[in-house]
Amino acid sequence: MARKKINTNPFLGTVRAVAAAIGRKSGVDVIFAGNKACTDGNRIFLPESLPMDDENLEVKVRGFIDHESAHIRFTDFGLPTPSAQVIHTLTNIVEDIRIEKTLGDEYAGCAVNFRKLVAALISEGKISSPPKFLVDPVKAALSYLSYGSRNKHLRHDLSEISVQWRETVVEHLGEPIARVLDLAIKEVGRCTTTADCRELSEEIYKNLKQPPPPEPEPEPQPQQTSASQSDPADGLQGEDEGDRDDSNPSDASGSESGNGSQSDSNSDKGEQSEQSDLTSSDQEGQGKQESDKQDNQQEAGSDGEGSDTESGDANDQSDFSSKQGSKDGDNRSLEQLQALEEMLNASKDVLDKLNKEIDVASQI
Repeated sequence: MARKKINTNPFLGTVRAVAAAIGRKSGVDVIFAGNKACTDGNRIFLPESLPMDDENLEVKVRGFIDHESAHIRFTDFGLPTPSAQVIHTLTNIVEDIRIEKTLGDEYAGCAVNFRKLVAALISEGKISSPPKFLVDPVKAALSYLSYGSRNKHLRHDLSEISVQWRETVVEHLGEPIARVLDLAIKEVGRCTTTADCRELSEEIYKNLKQPPPPEPEPEPQPQQTSASQSDPADGLQGEDEGDRDDSNPSDASGSESGNGSQSDSNSDKGEQSEQSDLTSSDQEGQGKQESDKQDNQQEAGSDGEGSDTESGDANDQSDFSSKQGSKDGDNRSLEQLQALEEMLNASKDVLDKLNKEIDVASQI
């Protein structure tokens, strides 16, 4: 049956010949059998029946064979089973990026084949922006991790698509989860072994369960007095710093007499003294309010039931959603928290299906 297709379709026969030649060059057997593209760690399998009229077919076959050959060369298939199925799926996604980068660094032509493969899949709509409705939050997270990593580390033309998937992650899972994936995408490039990919995936899983708070904003610099302040634009005005009188920055005109300068200085000191008194007064008032507030809290805590019951329940709360909602800067909705919990506990069948939809090497 397969032979008849080769005879009646010269293009398909060419693709098969190319596939066999690439396999021999890579030191692997390429077998046309079954209905899916995959590898068993030693051999590469391509579907027995490929599309008959497909201009992108040879591009996809080349990219697929390079991808699976990279797995055979660089992937450790003997890693132990992880504690959660989603860690296994995350490992697969990260490992795909790593092995393609490793092979592409070794053979520039393979990197080109991978970029052509992704371009072909985009042209066919197999890699695309998320639909406006009925988006699976789990698929959103996995897609952003995959496409964002490909865009960053493999130079695949996925910038716009990955940004749109990130927006979908924010919508369905919340900004904290998007930040976790942002960091993961940066770290993918550091992985050099399959074990590294597993370790990173376990870290992603940990951060998905308990996202770290956002990094604090840089503290503002202490406000300087007019005597020492300088305009940031000064350096753009063409002023020669050698002509400036830094010995007395507060003397703007440079023409005041000594007595006049002393008078102005005394006046400034008086104003500063008044401001200092006001500031001290404000601080004393604030300190008294804080002291009263602490006294009230201590009194409330000594009443017995109120404080122990309410704060104890909050601190000992074991519910996943409650823990997540309590993080600083975490404003996720109940629906977002439930979607994340669904992702973390997704079944093997669900995750395998989603991974196949995202894995570029499966789109033949």
